[in-house]
Amino acid sequence: MASIRQPTPPRVRRDYRQAQWLRWTKDVIPQLVPIFLSVLRQSEDLRMIPRDPSPCNCPGTTRKLRITLVSLQGISTTSVCSCAPAELLLRIGYLPSAPLRPSYAFDVEMLDLVRELHLRSPPNKTAWSSTIEAFLSARGYIINGQDVIRRKFTTALRWFTYLRIETDLVIKRAAKNPVRREVAFVEEPEEDLEGEWEDDDQADDMLAYLRECCACCFGGDLTGEEDFDPHKDAPVVVVCLDANFTQKRRNPVRGKSNDAPLTHPRSASLSVAELRAAERYVEDARPSRPTAAPKKSSSAPDKVEDGMKVPKSVLDGCLDSFTAADEKRTKASTKYFADTGLMALLCRHDRVLWIANMKTAGERQYYAIALILKLFKYLPKTTTVGILYDIGCQLERSCKKWPLIPELLPRIAWGVSRAGFGLSDGEGCERFWSAIEFLIPTLRVSGYHQRIFTLDVQVSFLRKQSLALLGHWIKRKFLKCREKRLAAIEVLGDLTYSDELLEEEWGHQVSSQTRPLAQATGGLAKKAVKAILTLTEFSSSLAKEIRAIDKKAARTQSGDTLEDLLDARTHLESRKEAIDSQISAKRKALGVGDQKNLAALAKDKYLELRMKTLAVKERLRAKLQSRKFELKRVDRAYSHASANESQLQTHVKRQVGRHSGSITTTLKKYNDLCGEIEVMLRQGKAPPGTIAPQRIPPENLYSLDVDSVIWDDSGLHETDEVTVPGWMGNDEIRRGIVAWLEVQRCNEELTRLRRECLNLQVFALREWEGLAAAYEFCDNDDIKYQLLTMQKNLSSLIATWRENIRIVSRDAWLKSWGPENETTPPTGPPLAAHPPERTPEGSDSEGTSLDEGGSELEADDRVLQALESMNLLGEEGEDEEEGEEEEVWEGGEVQEREMIRTWVAGTTAVLVLVLVLGLGLVTPGLTLVLAIVALGLAPLPLSHSDSRSRSRSRVPILAPAFAALAPTMPADALGPNCLTRRPMPTIQLVIVTLGRATTDWT
Repeated sequence: MASIRQPTPPRVRRDYRQAQWLRWTKDVIPQLVPIFLSVLRQSEDLRMIPRDPSPCNCPGTTRKLRITLVSLQGISTTSVCSCAPAELLLRIGYLPSAPLRPSYAFDVEMLDLVRELHLRSPPNKTAWSSTIEAFLSARGYIINGQDVIRRKFTTALRWFTYLRIETDLVIKRAAKNPVRREVAFVEEPEEDLEGEWEDDDQADDMLAYLRECCACCFGGDLTGEEDFDPHKDAPVVVVCLDANFTQKRRNPVRGKSNDAPLTHPRSASLSVAELRAAERYVEDARPSRPTAAPKKSSSAPDKVEDGMKVPKSVLDGCLDSFTAADEKRTKASTKYFADTGLMALLCRHDRVLWIANMKTAGERQYYAIALILKLFKYLPKTTTVGILYDIGCQLERSCKKWPLIPELLPRIAWGVSRAGFGLSDGEGCERFWSAIEFLIPTLRVSGYHQRIFTLDVQVSFLRKQSLALLGHWIKRKFLKCREKRLAAIEVLGDLTYSDELLEEEWGHQVSSQTRPLAQATGGLAKKAVKAILTLTEFSSSLAKEIRAIDKKAARTQSGDTLEDLLDARTHLESRKEAIDSQISAKRKALGVGDQKNLAALAKDKYLELRMKTLAVKERLRAKLQSRKFELKRVDRAYSHASANESQLQTHVKRQVGRHSGSITTTLKKYNDLCGEIEVMLRQGKAPPGTIAPQRIPPENLYSLDVDSVIWDDSGLHETDEVTVPGWMGNDEIRRGIVAWLEVQRCNEELTRLRRECLNLQVFALREWEGLAAAYEFCDNDDIKYQLLTMQKNLSSLIATWRENIRIVSRDAWLKSWGPENETTPPTGPPLAAHPPERTPEGSDSEGTSLDEGGSELEADDRVLQALESMNLLGEEGEDEEEGEEEEVWEGGEVQEREMIRTWVAGTTAVLVLVLVLGLGLVTPGLTLVLAIVALGLAPLPLSHSDSRSRSRSRVPILAPAFAALAPTMPADALGPNCLTRRPMPTIQLVIVTLGRATTDWT
């Protein structure tokens, strides 16, 4: 008899990791945040944690839990009520390893120490747990179980990190919303578990996120120009893009990762939904790729594509090089790794904006499109952005070809050999990859969500670490920029060429080096002759119109009509002259004179062969020049190169070697064509007096010496008189072009640095006022304690920023920054200390120290501060001097001749005064009175840089006298930053002042 009982369905296995994540994030952490804030206030930021147990309000019959407490001082046990064990343990300074029934709890001081350690070193929790076990065992403490400390400690550390993040988020919300008196500690629900966050207030919160990322870039006004030209104008914001394929994650052992979806509340990683949307957008815009791509024809004509600045051949070569470098990685990535790398978007101060997690083999363009779309979503609609990307030419080409993001392209300036970017190098991503390289071993075997969470924590730490160094970054960039600019101006001063000539030669060089290459195809002579004949016919028609106007003008008696006819004739003559110059240039390029019959030359076989040979040689020359530029890094390499540099050199050599076959083929084709010309010469089919072009020997192909055959085009033109352009053959013009471009880039950099100083000032003032308002409206003592701490830190930060930017932008330094509502700039704290060794987001590739030019600048600052403390400086804003003073403060022109004359005159005046006193011609008292009167009437320079410029400020009559008497006065006579601390700047000040007086009077 068959059984009527239904089979029992299989029991669904519960994922304890998911359950624990839900319990921690939805229930426990929101309840622990206010308690942790109270502990922070009572213990003064975990310095003196109260260890007295807190009473529980539940009935006495509730079950008690016995907890093992672990700290650096030892191991102990305690009993807590099971109703809320996590809250009770946190009140005495311990965090449990489980939310409901913990058996272990760890000291929050120790957890905070390890958290800070793992932000600066590889997060090796196993090594730390083993160290703690050995440390405690050596002191007689017994640990029951195997590997128990590692498992429990890892869990506690993860949720302590999350508790810290949520606590900081609550404090920031309270600071951003001062009107709201009640602060909600309950976490807002999230729909997407992949890490995307979007605030409800849209634009304000989006800009607040960008300001949090970088105050220098986004702290001020982001309004861009309405008629922005992406090829000429400077963008408002400069960012860089790059991918990294060392930050991989291996495929899970069991084929699927089951880690809990732990996400950062302020994640910098793009969500999976955003990346998929960008992928669909790009795929829909592009046509489907064929199964087998057709082979490119070498005879296709070269041209400049619409919207691009370089010819198609250059773009194809860049694409081939990138594809070849990507082939090996493509074959290995998807087989062993679930996540193949990262792509990051950073501002020019090396501060991370967003990160995209890559899962595909190779560097797909939709990752970059997703990051760009995310950035513009957070920016105002008029903000313009400059993008630095190592393959930005290919991304720009794709965006204009398909098209992609057409509504954003007018606001994007691609950093491909163009102006407007200053000295931004675009290597911020490389420095970021170097800063997080210690995470590679850990993230290689972690889960997906744990990997993203770790990256977000590290990004947040790097932002906080580099925030204090923004002023130091601006000052260092300013000093380096000024040094480069002065060196370039010195080079231009040694030359006899004007800036207009150098600019014109640079334009000719760009036009020549970016023009499309001629293709060695049939019918070249016919096409060239046809173009000349067409222009000649057009020129003849213009001549007929001019003659017609002359006849009409002869019969016209009206003055107005005659004036109109003369204007029309002038316009036609200018057009005819332009056409005639084109005809002359094309005839010269063709190698024929005016006496030749162009129609008869259309079928000339020798002319066809000669033009074809010249086209092949030009293409060969372009390939050799490109190879030379690619090997430039290898040629400059030194013997003790680093491992990364050696690897890069090997990669460059390998990729350059891939083009050797194409160069050899082109060389063989050129030599064969030279042989055909020699045959025609022997057969008498060439014009009389024609010489054969020289063949290029293969052994001397890559030398590119001055006397190399590759530069000799004899036999390929009808006349041997070839005019070498100045940008190519004149070494002085070449030096001048480089120096002129350096000055232009430095001027752009100085303008951007001054704007960034103003952005930093606006950001500091906004933050200070927001904290002050939040502190006033807040009625929570724990929150007020944190806000007060933030105010103290911000005040110290602002003082450091102001001291650093005072030599960069006087406007920003004089404005109010917030603390104490100062109407006049303070004397300022001491100069900021040198940054720590690992400053990835605040560093750049220049690596210059402030000590190189800091002594002179510090001396100038002390002199200026002493004069301010005595209220001896004149009023600001004099109409006739304000513009010149601004130029001096912000690195104006150097007048070396005036500096030498001033110092000679000043030294002479000092010697004369000493001689007069020594001979006893007048009394010392009378000499002092004369010096006071003389110096009081003289203009006093503000600094050493002012003494080299023509900009001067008037000071009251006694200022130079006090300066001259400063070495004999008490140390505190002139205020906190008096001149007596640095006697040498005072002597220099006296000499310069006397020199000013002498030179002005004479």
